[in-house]
Amino acid sequence: MADKQVIRLLDGEITLYKHQVGPKSNWYCRFKDHSGLRRYVKQSLGTPNDDLAREAAMDLYNEARARHSIGAPAGKTTFEYVVKRFLPELSGSVRNQAEKWNNRYWQAWFQTNVKDIWTLDNSQILAYVIYRRDYWKTHKPPVSPVKHRSNLNTITKTPSYSTLQKETRMLNWFLKRAFETRLTAHRVSVPAATKLR
Repeated sequence: MADKQVIRLLDGEITLYKHQVGPKSNWYCRFKDHSGLRRYVKQSLGTPNDDLAREAAMDLYNEARARHSIGAPAGKTTFEYVVKRFLPELSGSVRNQAEKWNNRYWQAWFQTNVKDIWTLDNSQILAYVIYRRDYWKTHKPPVSPVKHRSNLNTITKTPSYSTLQKETRMLNWFLKRAFETRLTAHRVSVPAATKLR
């Protein structure tokens, strides 16, 4: 960090730094993640002001310690992190299908509606279920020269029972792995596919 501006707090427990030295460059902070999920918590403090950066870093650090004391990850954890972490446990066509569901449905919905997976609850999962059931009523189907036009018309209908059943099983698997590794506070699950129709 020789070319960076650095401030250390709490005898070096917290490090504040700027990627570029200058009055308009924002401060970042880094400190050890005591939850063990990652080596460090790193975050922009959103300010170039030294005093405000110190205060924001202390707030972030204290929040991380408080979260750790109740078993929560130190800092917000996204659903995208959950997918990236557990996707390697899958293989073959199962992994490919999970990636497709994530890219088409999960990623956008969770990014907008669940900022921290630790707080995920059943009401949010129910909201996702409604979104998923009605997805093709508000989105245009992909255009593919390989598919027949008659097949593209059917995609706007409610997904089939078997499609929903496969997706709910996969999503439940990710949510179960998240709970087992203390990424969520509660064991939540997607309702049975019969309730999605």
